[in-house]
Amino acid sequence: MATDIGKQTVLAVEDEPAVREFITLALQDAGYDVVGAENGRQAVELLKNMPNKVDVIVSDLMMPVMNGLELAKFNYENNGLPFVVCTALYDTHMAINLLKYNVQDYVIKPIDDEQSFVNIVNTAAMRNFRRMFKQDDAEPLYGNVSTITIPSKRSQMLLAIDWVRMQTAEKLSAREGEKFLNYAHEFLMNSYEHGSLKLGETEKAELLNHGNYEKELKTREGECQAKITIDLAILKNRISLKISDEGNGFEFERYLHMSEQTLIDRLYMPNGRGIYIAAAYFDSIEYTNGGSSVMLTKNVGID
Repeated sequence: MATDIGKQTVLAVEDEPAVREFITLALQDAGYDVVGAENGRQAVELLKNMPNKVDVIVSDLMMPVMNGLELAKFNYENNGLPFVVCTALYDTHMAINLLKYNVQDYVIKPIDDEQSFVNIVNTAAMRNFRRMFKQDDAEPLYGNVSTITIPSKRSQMLLAIDWVRMQTAEKLSAREGEKFLNYAHEFLMNSYEHGSLKLGETEKAELLNHGNYEKELKTREGECQAKITIDLAILKNRISLKISDEGNGFEFERYLHMSEQTLIDRLYMPNGRGIYIAAAYFDSIEYTNGGSSVMLTKNVGID
């Protein structure tokens, strides 16, 4: 398996037994545990009965009882797991609609290239930020109650996310807190990958497509001395989170504002949509220093 985060479990939702078996065997060969469901309703019951046991969902769209769109909506509202659509009916407008449920990854049936399919699932698995980090040998965070500074290492980012979680727990419900952290994580990863490690969009896409992403990150981490600073302000009716890296910035406008055609074109890429999707969650986003610093604001507790 391309990811380096221990064995993960995929929920494969497919009403055709032969296709479900193919998906199961392909993912098991890649090192995943796989649980199967015949439709969205069965998948929902499994998710309810297996809390925190599923890491990624791979689902068809057209299914009886409960379809893939309904399942994606349920997942977005209740679980927030990475979601891969696997379908023979590729409707670009449907794909655009699914972006609001944070569905970014697509596989077109019939699946002709098993390794490409596995690479897509690997890419989705890495979006499960709660599972993508190891805390082994993690250095302590340092700073005061409103600011922390971390080395540009993935082992540190889960600690940073947990710090934000603790600081915002009284303001946000458990589910809303997960959404806040999930979308903030997209900007944190951008600072880590592009700001600190100097990994460009095209280069990242090539690494993901060829299964070399994890190896390259480890190499660059070993050579990187840059740090990321996170400032957090919690006021009566809003939470503001500022993420700053030591990089040269990037063309942030092209990621914040995309036309429908640009989004359609990017659906064939393994990356390049995260900031656009995450930006829709926050009430205000302000980049400074050429894109090396971003202030994210979420309004809360407003009657």
